[in-house]
Amino acid sequence: MFLVNIIAVVLALFLAYYLLYCIYIVYCASKYNLWKIKYKYPSVNYYQNLNVTVYSHNNGNDVVELLEQLKRQDYPQDKYKINIILDNCTDGSAKLLEIIGGARLWRINSEDCEPIGQNAAIEWYVDRVLATDYTNGFVFLNAENKVDINLLDKVNAVLKDYSVVIGHRVPKEEGNRLTLAMRKLLDKIHSEIVMKGRSMAELQLTIDTSVMAIRQETLEKIRFITVENQSFEYLYSMLLAKSDISTIFYDEVKVYDKNKTTLSGLFKKYYNIVKYNCKSFVQGMKYICRSASSVKFKEYAFSLVYPNDLMLIVLLGILVYCSGIPDFAMSYKIPYFLTIAFVLTAVYLILVARVKFKEILLYPLQLFGELILPLGAKVQFKPLFDKVPALRDINFEMIKKMPVKIVSRISGFMNRNKEPEDAYDVYLTNGSRCKLQIIEEDGLVRAVLWFNKKRMTSLNHIKTSGAIEELSDKLLSRGFALKICQNCGYFEEKKDGRYNSNEGKCFCGVIKDETRSPYSVYLWSQCSNIIPSHAREYIQKQLENIRRENGNEDK
Repeated sequence: MFLVNIIAVVLALFLAYYLLYCIYIVYCASKYNLWKIKYKYPSVNYYQNLNVTVYSHNNGNDVVELLEQLKRQDYPQDKYKINIILDNCTDGSAKLLEIIGGARLWRINSEDCEPIGQNAAIEWYVDRVLATDYTNGFVFLNAENKVDINLLDKVNAVLKDYSVVIGHRVPKEEGNRLTLAMRKLLDKIHSEIVMKGRSMAELQLTIDTSVMAIRQETLEKIRFITVENQSFEYLYSMLLAKSDISTIFYDEVKVYDKNKTTLSGLFKKYYNIVKYNCKSFVQGMKYICRSASSVKFKEYAFSLVYPNDLMLIVLLGILVYCSGIPDFAMSYKIPYFLTIAFVLTAVYLILVARVKFKEILLYPLQLFGELILPLGAKVQFKPLFDKVPALRDINFEMIKKMPVKIVSRISGFMNRNKEPEDAYDVYLTNGSRCKLQIIEEDGLVRAVLWFNKKRMTSLNHIKTSGAIEELSDKLLSRGFALKICQNCGYFEEKKDGRYNSNEGKCFCGVIKDETRSPYSVYLWSQCSNIIPSHAREYIQKQLENIRRENGNEDK
């Protein structure tokens, strides 16, 4: 009984500490939007020199699209340069990027032709570039993501005050509805509460090398290092915490994930989080008890093993059960008080994170996922689980697929009118803002226009331009026009043989004598020079006159 009381007292003290931690983090997260106002509409008088670094391994089409997006950034062209790390690429990416130009290529060619990984590649690259180049900051991206046109402008606004800026990776609105709903719920709680709350509390964050900016002096002070069987991102985060370097999460610096959300992908992601959290905590244990290590470092190391929601419910259940044992060392009211306090904190969290009622209905599935996801790693790490007799005969595939059909229909019904986060902002002729979503499935394309939580969908088309044209015709029948480049008189669709090009040529600069050659734009891009599409015939005649005057027939 004495041992039970000791365990119960320690457990109660830990839960009381964790309760105060949760309340403080949620309170700090509630102040985030007030802090963000300063950087959301900045009056920037100084543009820093930025080194944009993209990691790619056999991402030929993706890295080309990302390069074009970076070249069109709303940022002075002489203030940033683009570097692309090609990690043992065998898909012809190097030749394609050499033809396009606009970026410096760093090739990694191992003897075994196997990729060394993003973290090791970045360490390899930094060791070489710091010796020759000087810049104000580095921006690290992954070729599998898309970026906004004002990404560097937003990085510049925050990087002048903080040494490390961590961005937000928006999941792709594609995949199984149940899986996507679970991922978005987890992502919302993680970004809206954990990342924002710890940022405002000035606690250490775990970096994300797929969207991160870091000042050069910080990079020179704490160089990137890789350790075998250790996550680079966790390791470097611990080094930043140990040196007490300021790290901030800024959700306006965001990239859009191109990878489809799958249940097996969630299995692997959750398994890796649990694995590397435990490994990083063990790695930092030897420094935790030293007086020389900072409080910030110790707190970050312990935060890696804080309980998730399912574990918290189990711990509270154990404490409530122990309170019914005779000769219990504490008042029976303490476990119930802690339970009620955690429930009220959860309500506070829901209000701050703006979790919707339909997302609350998915919370039991999240708890189910926290139990099943680590076990689901058998899908990715089957040889390891086959060594355990008790787990060898479990049909994980059946467990994985069992709730999908029923709950996907429920979540699909609840999310039917929700605007996707990866859609593009477009405007109608009356000034109304809409969202345009391009969905590619099985080699076909359809376009979806969202306005006031209502949507207008096209049929499946072979080309993106055909799907957008169908939406434009539907809007015209209602007296509206979509103000995008495809519907502009200066626009001409590319005719290069590709079955589904998302780009075209803009001749606005040619007509206005600003340039001698057209520049590439996306079908859904916008600018202040858009004119009605029926002026296209007149523009073509003007172009013919200009070409005749210049004495060439350049197409």
